[in-house]
Amino acid sequence: MWTYNHVVHATTLIKKKMKKILKLDKMALEASEENFLRLSLLVLRIAPRAVRQHFDKEFHPKVITKVIRQNRLKLHVLREKRILSSSQLSLLFQDGEVSSDDLDIPTMFVLLRNLADVQITTHLPYSTDFTIESDLARLGFYRKQILHSQHTISNTDFKLFWDTITGAIIRLSDGNLKDECESLLKELSSGADEKPRWGIGYLIIDLSGKVQQTVTIEGSNMPYVSVSQDKLYSARWDTGEIFCYDLQGKQTGNSRINPC
Repeated sequence: MWTYNHVVHATTLIKKKMKKILKLDKMALEASEENFLRLSLLVLRIAPRAVRQHFDKEFHPKVITKVIRQNRLKLHVLREKRILSSSQLSLLFQDGEVSSDDLDIPTMFVLLRNLADVQITTHLPYSTDFTIESDLARLGFYRKQILHSQHTISNTDFKLFWDTITGAIIRLSDGNLKDECESLLKELSSGADEKPRWGIGYLIIDLSGKVQQTVTIEGSNMPYVSVSQDKLYSARWDTGEIFCYDLQGKQTGNSRINPC
């Protein structure tokens, strides 16, 4: 999950880029910045669901709340050691039942490491190691790399990141998310002989999530991306549909002309 600070930082970058586009007569984004946005969507939209699939095997949805309550003292100690943040701790002890749908990747990793004794390293595993722990570590490692990439990723790194991340996602989800990974790449890639499925440019969205302006970028095939009120919006140029996601990568509501 992107933290609030990450989202604000990414939003600032997008706003600066929009201003640059308008000032320079709608010049196209650099490929390295497109690569960053593409990988961010992969990490935000799909990777957390792969982690949740294994998380729910370790902590059955019917008992996760009980397990957390039973380990209240231990979790508070983790907060004192700054392994858990205050916001993460508040989320775990919110009113009502706890669901993995409410947890981001870092929070699930803390619980897996400390309550289920799953050994998730912080370094990149060997390329020949395909254990569950190694695939979880890969997602954590590359997630950090992407968020600390200065929002630019070279074409060479993009291919390595994409292949490694999607490989881990597919294995962790028992193949259930393979089609979504392939669909996301297809949507974000412009084929030489086909019309791009995703729009060319940006939607400028106000704080209520309403589209105020469209900015066309010739020669680019990026989806529109905007962040507003702790939600990420992406939109399709050809249909006008707007997709809304929370910061855990979960789509909120169905696609619609007016965003959620």
